[in-house]
Amino acid sequence: MRNAMRMNRRLRRVLTAAAAVVALGGAAAIAPAAAQAGGGPSGVVVTADGTICWEKGGGKPAVTVHLSEVAKDPVTVVVDTVDGTAVAPEDYAAIKGLVVTIPAGASSVQVPLTIVDDGVVEPDEWFFVSLSKPSVGQIGKNPATVIIKDGAPPAAAK
Repeated sequence: MRNAMRMNRRLRRVLTAAAAVVALGGAAAIAPAAAQAGGGPSGVVVTADGTICWEKGGGKPAVTVHLSEVAKDPVTVVVDTVDGTAVAPEDYAAIKGLVVTIPAGASSVQVPLTIVDDGVVEPDEWFFVSLSKPSVGQIGKNPATVIIKDGAPPAAAK
């Protein structure tokens, strides 16, 4: 019974990941998307870095949202997570419609992530962090990929 539940969960993750790729438009959605420009002729490009985090005790996981240049005024962008093989809320806490502000004079801000220890031994899992609606400029490389490593980090990585 337990093996059947694990297989069912794995199948759901694979199907969810395939649906996410379709919803994001496949590889085209991962390339820079000038069509997602959020207002104004500014040359600012907003991107997010992916990250690798651990299911158990891996510090404070976060993705960093970057501007291509220091902002003279505050810049806002909407952050959402999209399931991949990692599924919210079983593997991580979803983020939906979070408006993040990069303050004037800054070029980046960190968005904290919450990873859930599901107690299941499994291969690495992943999900996306997607950006949209920048107050100026356009979205660049999008989405960012977050990889969840099973277990705890090696002692040297803590």
